[in-house]
Amino acid sequence: MTPETDPLGLLGAATMPVGAPNAAWKRVLVPTDFSPAAEQAVRVAVGLARRSGATLTLLHVVEINGKAPRVGSARDGEFLTDQWTEGAEKLRNHAESLAASGLTAIPLVVEGIPAEQILLCSVHHDLVVLARSSRRWRLFARRTWSAVMAACSRTVLLVPA
Repeated sequence: MTPETDPLGLLGAATMPVGAPNAAWKRVLVPTDFSPAAEQAVRVAVGLARRSGATLTLLHVVEINGKAPRVGSARDGEFLTDQWTEGAEKLRNHAESLAASGLTAIPLVVEGIPAEQILLCSVHHDLVVLARSSRRWRLFARRTWSAVMAACSRTVLLVPA
C-alpha cells in the first residue's frame, strides 16, 4: 500500500488478497469478539467506511461451541443469555458512539459457528474486515478467519493483530 492508495494510513500492514483498495464500498462488515485484535479490525473498518461513505455492520457471533457450561446444565441457558446480552450491549454502545460521529453503524448479534455466520452475513456486504490473531492459543480464531478467507465471495481485508 502506498500513500497514494492509502492516504489516511488506514490499512497499515493489512493484506487484501481479493478486490481493489480503492473500491467504493457501500456496506462493510466487521465481525468482533471484542478482543484487542478485533478492536483493531473495527478501527480499520471504521476508517474505510468513513472514507467510502459506507454503512458499517458490527457483527458479534455468540459461539455455540464456546466455553459454555455443560449442555443441559442449569447454567447453560443463563450462559447463552449472558453472552447475547453482553454482546448486544457492547455493539449498541459502539454503534451509538459511531453514530454520534456521523457514521451509520448497525449492531448485529447472531448465534452459531463464527465462520458460518460471518459467511452468511457477508453476502449482504461489499467488504469484510477480519482480525488476524497472532497468538498461537487463538487456534479457533485462526480457523475462523482462514475459513472465511477460503470461502467468502466478497472482498476480504485481513488485519494483523
